[in-house]
Amino acid sequence: MRKRIGNYDVIEEIGRGGMAVVYKALHTSLERIVAIKELHSSLRDDREIIERFKREAKAAASLNHSNIVQVYDFWNDRNTYYLAMEFIDGIDLKIILERCEKLPLEIALIIAIQICDAIDFAHQRKIIHRDIKTGNIILSRKGAVKLADFGIAYIMDTTGSNLTQSGIVLGTPAYMSPEQVRGEKLTEASDIFSFGIVLYEMLTGKKPFVEDTDEKVIYKILTKKPLAPRRLNNNIPFRIQRIILKSLQKKPAKRYKGMAEVRDALIRCAATRKTAFEDVLKSYIDFALFKKTLKGQAPPWERRGISFYLPRTAKIAAAGILGLLLVSIFLYTRMIEVKQKGAEPPIEKKTEVIQPPKEERRPNTAVVSETEKKADAQPQQTNKAVQKEEAEKKEEISAEKKDEPSVIDKLKEMAGNVIEQKEAVPSGGLRVMAYPWAKVYVDGEYVETTPTSKVIKVPAGEHKITFSHPNFPSVTRTVVIKENEVRKIVVKLEQGQEKK
Repeated sequence: MRKRIGNYDVIEEIGRGGMAVVYKALHTSLERIVAIKELHSSLRDDREIIERFKREAKAAASLNHSNIVQVYDFWNDRNTYYLAMEFIDGIDLKIILERCEKLPLEIALIIAIQICDAIDFAHQRKIIHRDIKTGNIILSRKGAVKLADFGIAYIMDTTGSNLTQSGIVLGTPAYMSPEQVRGEKLTEASDIFSFGIVLYEMLTGKKPFVEDTDEKVIYKILTKKPLAPRRLNNNIPFRIQRIILKSLQKKPAKRYKGMAEVRDALIRCAATRKTAFEDVLKSYIDFALFKKTLKGQAPPWERRGISFYLPRTAKIAAAGILGLLLVSIFLYTRMIEVKQKGAEPPIEKKTEVIQPPKEERRPNTAVVSETEKKADAQPQQTNKAVQKEEAEKKEEISAEKKDEPSVIDKLKEMAGNVIEQKEAVPSGGLRVMAYPWAKVYVDGEYVETTPTSKVIKVPAGEHKITFSHPNFPSVTRTVVIKENEVRKIVVKLEQGQEKK
């Protein structure tokens, strides 16, 4: 191990990765402990890695915030690049979740609120982190929360340009937003999606999009809805679940407008005041990781905010109001019945007076006989004309029914048409998936753009399926589709690959 780097005395090596080695060192002139990141010698000639290293220094150095790891210096010595930054005596959130599986609600809220503050601060300065994940969130033993690693940050200047071309996919697949997977131009909403995944993982112990390969994870991010967090942990309040699911919406416009809005929603759910965040978090780290016992007091992270009790309180209040309403209706109906009984007058017996029948006058028999004869003659004439018209109508209706086809004939004709249509065009289908995304052509004709969960219907037989992306070489696959068969094709587009 090296003893000295520039103005720094190396104390020990504290980390090693595929890109750099990290040392704990002492700045001799300022007597300050720092962390020094040294780029691997094998990457000295890789211009893209060096540019990413410089980008981390530039982005983090411009962000002076209590929840962001501070960068102090960046230099090149004998073709080796170094980055001096704030030293955090702690552990990252990824390791904590591996040991504890999931976090108590109040601890997760304390961490999440401070990460929201850090991300919002960066967004206000036109910097999108693009790699929000548990491995880049550090918890110090003193209870501080720090956001680290701005190595692939998306930095925009005042004219709207940026350091990364669209179409290039960078980041950790399990924490990427749909637009980041597709290589599109990013906004602050992309970091909100990644933050939603981190919050989901802190409270459930699982990521919302889990598969055995990156391609399958990306397909889920693009097409599948995450399982509701309460299905994995029913202690999560409904209000917190709504915050998580809104952050994980596929379309950026349906997410929160900014990290400040997410932070404010989480603060309303927390029981701990912001001034006590570090004390509560320190107590939990000491208890969970270093097995320090509490001094005869209940764990402070078991406090519950108003949102935790709100659903139960609302149910009790609703039941009470419904009970009062039913009692009021019952008493009101009883009161009306009593009033009606008291207002009814007593029934009086009535005496009937029998009157003698009146004498009826007998009509003149001669006049009656003449009128009856006239009345009998008129109906006989009209009845014959009506009967004749009805008979003619019945004959016309029966003749029309004979000419029309029967119901059985109609059903036979319809069944024949259906059978002819099924026999005419035998067909199958295709399910396609392309990473990061592609336009799909079947036999030269455009049919769909991935990601899509639709089955593309094609006639049975041989077909050429072409996947086209503006930043990658096109890929063509020849497939034979059998009748009623659905084939699945998965393609990963890469620079420099040959067409197949």
